[in-house]
Amino acid sequence: MVRLDELIFDIADELKIIEPDFLFSIEYEAAYDEPELLVYANYRLLRAAVLNLMQNCIQYSSTKKAAIRLKSEARLLQVVFENEGAGLTEEEQQLLFQHFFRGTNSAAIRGFGLGLVFVHRMLTLHGGTITYKKLPPDLNQFTISLPLS
Repeated sequence: MVRLDELIFDIADELKIIEPDFLFSIEYEAAYDEPELLVYANYRLLRAAVLNLMQNCIQYSSTKKAAIRLKSEARLLQVVFENEGAGLTEEEQQLLFQHFFRGTNSAAIRGFGLGLVFVHRMLTLHGGTITYKKLPPDLNQFTISLPLS
């Protein structure tokens, strides 16, 4: 059993050492009891997936901040990661979870186009999903959903 909010807080603390000027705003959309924050997962794999998403928030942010919101509904725990910055075109969004794909917004950022493929695979193994939305004007939103334990 992994309490997902605690995992996120721990990763935010670790990333603060590397990127002290970056701010993660972590919010709950409602008051929750502990069972509504627990997912059955391989801790290391889930941690690696969440770490990748939070590192992407840092790399692709134009404002040195990101919002993370947790919400529980319909036996799912959803975590929304949002940051401002250059987004993906509709065409690029169709390729987002394919091996070696890199959007035009990543031209100046090092990488191989495997991080989100890994995240997608780890969430699928845990019965979860990941989606991406580009919201006007420059808001990027990744949402992961995992079944509650």
